[in-house]
Amino acid sequence: MAASDIPAVFILVRAAFARDVAPGYGADGVQNFLEYVSQNALALRLRKGHQTWVAEQDKAIVGVLQLRLPRHLCMLFVSPDCRYSGIARSLWALAVQSLQARGERGVVTVNSSPYAVEAYRRFGFTCDGGQTNVGGIVSQPMVFALPG
Repeated sequence: MAASDIPAVFILVRAAFARDVAPGYGADGVQNFLEYVSQNALALRLRKGHQTWVAEQDKAIVGVLQLRLPRHLCMLFVSPDCRYSGIARSLWALAVQSLQARGERGVVTVNSSPYAVEAYRRFGFTCDGGQTNVGGIVSQPMVFALPG
C-alpha cells in the first residue's frame, strides 16, 4: 500500500465495519475502532513498517490486509460489494508467502471480530481462548500455524 491509498482504504474499512461489525459493538467500541483505522493511524502504521496489501478492481481499492510484524494480522477487509470473490483469500495468500519468504515460523495471530471467525476458520485459523472485550472492541483470538 502506498500513502496515496490511505483515503480509499479508510473509506473501504469504514464501510465494511459499519455494515458488518459495528452493529455488534457499543458506542465505545465503534469509536475506538474508528480511531484505530483513522487516516492518521493508517499512515503511522505504514511508517512503522506494517506490511499492507491492497486489492484493486477497475482501479478501485476493494480489499486490504495489514500485518504487524512479526506475525499479527491486524486488519483484513473486503468491500461489501466484492465479498465471496476470493479477494480475502488472495490477500491472505500474499501475506503467508511474504512471511515464509522472510523465514517466519510459528503462528500468525489475529483478533477476529465475531462476524469474521468463520472466514478465518476457512483460512486455517483456530480459536485460541475465549472472546475478549478491550475498550468495547469484541474479538476472538485466533492462530494460524505457518506451513513449514
